[in-house]
Amino acid sequence: MKKIILPIIILLLSINIYSQGFNDVMINPFWYFYSNNYLDAVSSGKGYTGLSGTGYISSINHNPASLELSKKYQAGLQYTYKTNQPWLESFIDNLHLEQNLFSGSLGFGYRINKSFQTGFLYSNPSSLTVDLGTIIQTNEFGQEIGRYDAYEKYVLHSFSIPIVYSIEKFKLGLTLNYSLHRRYANFDDSVFTGKFDRFNVHAGVIVKPIKNLSFGVTFIPEISGDVGGTFPHVASEETTKTVIPLRFGAGFEYTFKGNFLKIGVDYLYSHLSALDNLKDGHEVHLGLEYLVNKNWEVRTGFFNIPDPRDLSGNWGNPQDNYDQIFLTFGLSYKLKNFEATAAVMDSHISSGSIKNTYVNGGLIFNF
Repeated sequence: MKKIILPIIILLLSINIYSQGFNDVMINPFWYFYSNNYLDAVSSGKGYTGLSGTGYISSINHNPASLELSKKYQAGLQYTYKTNQPWLESFIDNLHLEQNLFSGSLGFGYRINKSFQTGFLYSNPSSLTVDLGTIIQTNEFGQEIGRYDAYEKYVLHSFSIPIVYSIEKFKLGLTLNYSLHRRYANFDDSVFTGKFDRFNVHAGVIVKPIKNLSFGVTFIPEISGDVGGTFPHVASEETTKTVIPLRFGAGFEYTFKGNFLKIGVDYLYSHLSALDNLKDGHEVHLGLEYLVNKNWEVRTGFFNIPDPRDLSGNWGNPQDNYDQIFLTFGLSYKLKNFEATAAVMDSHISSGSIKNTYVNGGLIFNF
């Protein structure tokens, strides 16, 4: 008889999977407090703002209308590193959340003419691994007969085509997006695979009523459906459900006279209450960008990520606080058609149990 030492069932109960009507344990907006990869180093450096400003091909995940190419073509690469996050320490020792190996994006932008721009972006906007540690297997006599590393893993593969139309003081953007959600769970020699694939759109508008002021709005509709899951060598399929909630954002950006300083303020709303025992997310973002000279720009800002749980529900760890406040810092160096950007986002000033650090780097080439 095999005996698993680590009580994995505690993990499932602690995130309230049963009371959520059998919603999928990993393809789930509950994890936004860690899984988001923030794949735009410019926005990440200034409080992850940018709903109402112009940006590179990587910025279309923020607002598709922000795409603004300085030349005919653009190639861009982004990568995010995030630190491990201890989790559910009151239940299980040494349990933590960790980054998947690749958390990045690769994109190409194309200016069709003065009014139209488009491109293509492949990205991993959301991903994480729950490291369950080493599982020791024993027989009925307590003798070890084997061990393996157990984990639950989620990764989102996103394929996006933006279409941006500009006229005078108005920009309209629409991103056509096909997402492949993948969940993996390793339990001994049985690696469970869950799949959820969907098409969705992301719409954005930027209006510039006067030279130094712009307003932006974005909207992503809700999608939902069944997650099909299989074990190796098993003919039947397990089905769970998932909801990818509606998201809405609005903000403004003001550029001071001389174009040396920009300030941006964004509000982001996530309809997390579409799932039982989660509550709607309300985020406020503030960012500053300072032009040092023609080669250098520096940035700073802050934003919050609220605890996604409705604690009036049957959560197993209500004493833990998942609220986070991030401070952000960034810089860019430009040389002719090339730009390198880096950013750091850190939430260690937060009073809760979640404290993350993200480091984002980007390379842009215009030609």
